[in-house]
Amino acid sequence: MAATRSASTPAGTNNLTLATGAVLTGTIDGGGSDSTVNLVGRGALSNTIANFGAGSEVNIEQNADWTATGHWTVATVTNSGTFQAGTLNPDPPLYLNGNFVQTTTGTLQVVVTPTLSTQFLVSGTAQLAGGLKYIFTPGTYAPHTYNFLTASGGITGSFATINYSGAVPPTIANRPCHHQRRRRLQPGAEPGRRRARQPRLVPGDAGG
Repeated sequence: MAATRSASTPAGTNNLTLATGAVLTGTIDGGGSDSTVNLVGRGALSNTIANFGAGSEVNIEQNADWTATGHWTVATVTNSGTFQAGTLNPDPPLYLNGNFVQTTTGTLQVVVTPTLSTQFLVSGTAQLAGGLKYIFTPGTYAPHTYNFLTASGGITGSFATINYSGAVPPTIANRPCHHQRRRRLQPGAEPGRRRARQPRLVPGDAGG
């Protein structure tokens, strides 16, 4: 799709596919329909997605790599590729008025600094599988908790793999997370203060 002012779908069920190089300005308006937006290739989307019906979807396809910010109102977002929800300040988180599902081929990507992380705020449920990838920016990491995924309707499932890239602290430790509403990252935590079932990173703690 080439440069476009805005996108809208008439009543009924329609598909909109955004690929590498797609540029949209304005709102993607579903017109009250149960339409589907497919993200393929790679790109970034900061548009509002609004007025989609109860059977609507946004699909991040397998092998796709997308970053999104802003406000989305769509029934279900399904990630089968690599998906980063939110960017670091001054850009906003991604707010999803709907449900999030990650398949076994999907990876949720989270960018972390010593003081903040990208954020994904979901009004419905989040169902997890696949992978989680942390990208560390340079800095000194002290004990700090990041709520990078919040789902008001609860979280089920878990990440099968967790990977790290960027300026990874010298030593990190991870614990599986099955918290019902949030996924957290806590670098620099003291071993005696770990909370079971919370993922956390512990730089400089070789004792794990």
